[in-house]
This record gives sequence, structure tokens and C-alpha cells, in this order.
Amino acid sequence: MTSKMHKKDLLSISQDILIAADFHEKLAPSILKYHDLLCQTTAIDPSGVSDREHIQTSKGNAIGPFWASNCVKEIFRTQRFVKALDQAIRDLHHQGLQTVHVLYAGTGPFAALALPIMLNFEPSQVQFTLLEINQNSYDKLLTLLEQLELMPYVRRMELVDATTYQIKDKDIAIILSETMNLALFKEPYVSIMLNLGPQLGEEVIYIPQKVKVSVCKRESANSLKQIKRLLQFDKQYIRDKVKASDHGEFEKTGVEVDLKTNEELSYLTEITIYKEFKLGLNDSSLTLLKSINTFKKTGKLRLDFQYQVNENPGFVVNMTEINTK
Repeated sequence: MTSKMHKKDLLSISQDILIAADFHEKLAPSILKYHDLLCQTTAIDPSGVSDREHIQTSKGNAIGPFWASNCVKEIFRTQRFVKALDQAIRDLHHQGLQTVHVLYAGTGPFAALALPIMLNFEPSQVQFTLLEINQNSYDKLLTLLEQLELMPYVRRMELVDATTYQIKDKDIAIILSETMNLALFKEPYVSIMLNLGPQLGEEVIYIPQKVKVSVCKRESANSLKQIKRLLQFDKQYIRDKVKASDHGEFEKTGVEVDLKTNEELSYLTEITIYKEFKLGLNDSSLTLLKSINTFKKTGKLRLDFQYQVNENPGFVVNMTEINTK
């Protein structure tokens, strides 16, 4: 298949993804075709060592091309992120901004959230700065963009660590990053946004706008009770974090529970991508429940949670039994 045929197919797919309805008969087939076409074009090898290899950074795990490609197959995740980005760009155009500059941190081998935008706007309407840390993913993406003749949409494309990257263009209007795992474990999303966000003005749009992680208690799949919010990571949180004298430390949150034998605790992740575009429980791998290990303890317990940023980001939990005697 020629690059022109690929581009024609991708345009049709992107238009299906951007259909106004949240779910429709074209959605799942289009997302799966999108994944397959991109894998074919970039020669992703499911069994290849190099395509499966992660890069471990001081702020989290940067996943390899094969694993990044699998994220595209998550139907609501891909659809809602793309539609959210499309809406944010249109909103900025409506406000009078002629060219919207998007910084996309952690593109993977496809820049899958950007391609439908490139195919439905003119280069004069949208420009991208593309950041990727994995050389293999970077090379595949560069080849893909050149084959599809989409480089006119690229202001910059850099092989860098987004957790330390110094922004060169201050006209960036949107920061886009999907570099996360459920409950903000493992991957460097928090560190990336804490680095990039403060370098730009207060009007910049973050996509996602908000990631909320809570503790919940469940007895069964149909019985879920939120207990307490642990972290609401958004623009305001980043501003407050930068202003705080202890900006390297995250606040501790204490939770007291009375846990029965048939109950367990989990992290619940809720993502507001942009305005009405959201990912709730089980909408994607990012919003699955993540179990909290209570070592089979029951009765009254106190758990103290604190988010940490290091090579293995996530919540650290200290648990004590409450003596009621």
C-alpha cells in the first residue's frame, strides 16, 4: 500500500473517530483499523526485543513502541483524547488564536493523538512540538510523518526526556501528554507536567485537564464506595506545588477504615481530558481499579498515603491497626 493510500485511509479513520456521537457503529472498527494501519506502516514487531524494550528513567518508565502501540486499541481512550484535543483547538480558534501550537510529550511511535488533527486541519491552523525519549519510537514516528507528508505540521521534533526539557517556544497553547498508568503509578506523567506546566503562562490548556485518584472500598464488582481523595492533579495543583517551599514532597493523606473480611481497598482513577470528555471507571486501562495491599488485615485500620516521584512513581502506603480496646 502506498503512502497516499495510507493517508487516504487515515483521513477516513480520523473522521470516523471525530464523529460527534460518543459511541457509534463505526467507532470500534475504525480504532482497530487505525492501530493495524499504523503498526503496518511503522513495522512494529510484536515479538521484536527492541520494540518491547522500555526505557527506565529517574522519574518513571518510558514504555517501548509495541506497548505504546497497544494503547491505541483502547477505543474510548483514543477517541476521547482525540476529540478533546480537536475541541480544545477549535475553542482556541474561536477565541481568535490563528495558529494553535501543541506540545505533545511522549508521542510513542505514532503520535496517535496528533495524526487525526493533522489530517483535519491546515498547517497554518495547528503546529506541534513532538517530544519522545525512546530512540526507536522517535525513528519510527519520523519515518511515519515523512511518508504521510505531515512534517509541515511539525514545528519541532526532539529526542528528549520531557521531565527535564526546557521549552523553546513560549507560544505553546496546549500541553498534551498521555504518559500515565492507572492511579499514576509507574510512568512519568506527574513529573512531565510539573516540569512543562510552570514554564508556560496560566492560559495554557492541559490535556488531560485533571487526573483524580481516590481510595475506595468494594465488597463486589457492583458495590463500590469512595472513601477519600488522595490526589487531584490539575493546573491549580501544579501552581500550588511550584509555589510551595517543599515542592519536592507530596502531601500525606490519612484514611481510616473498618474493613470486613469480604471487603478490599482499591485506587480509583478518574480523568477529565477536556471539558465533557472524560474517562471513568473501566473506560480504559487507565481507569481500572488498582488493588491496595492490606495484607489480609481486617477491622479498623489507618492507612497513610503519600505520592512519590522517583524511578518507580506511585503511592507509598503505611498501614497501622487501630486498637479499639
